[in-house]
Amino acid sequence: MAVRPIFIVGTGRSGTTLLRALLNAHPDLHISKESTVYLKVSERKLRRSPREELDRFFTSAPFRWLDLDPADVRKRLAAEYDRKDIFESVLRADAEKNGKVHWGDKTPGHWMCLEDLKMDFPDALIIHIMRDPRQVVPSLMRMPWASPSWLANTLYCERALKALLKP
Repeated sequence: MAVRPIFIVGTGRSGTTLLRALLNAHPDLHISKESTVYLKVSERKLRRSPREELDRFFTSAPFRWLDLDPADVRKRLAAEYDRKDIFESVLRADAEKNGKVHWGDKTPGHWMCLEDLKMDFPDALIIHIMRDPRQVVPSLMRMPWASPSWLANTLYCERALKALLKP
């Protein structure tokens, strides 16, 4: 029986890391940390072949954070592959490296790619976390990677909420 992949999305500072840690306590499930594959390899903006996009992804910081061997990712791919295949190959390699058989991903920003995730993984369980923006905005302002602006962070939260409310 195939197990559905799990994708955790949401705004930064909303609890996605805590949920990932809780789910990773399961002996068979590994949720990867912020692979960003759908943000890095988007067919709608694909300017290169999937092979070139994969090579480019291998040089990215998120791929280095996963500490995977590109050969382990490539060996899971058929001769022809697309974005879905790249994503699944990366996540399966990460799960296997961690001694787990079931896989998922925690990339908060993948909420911007929900349509693509649903299209490529129609049976996936997508968990979209939305924390009260009155707590998220000041928390974001303390992070070096986020905007120091109340307005920018508020708009970011609003956009994420609208994505969540789409059918």
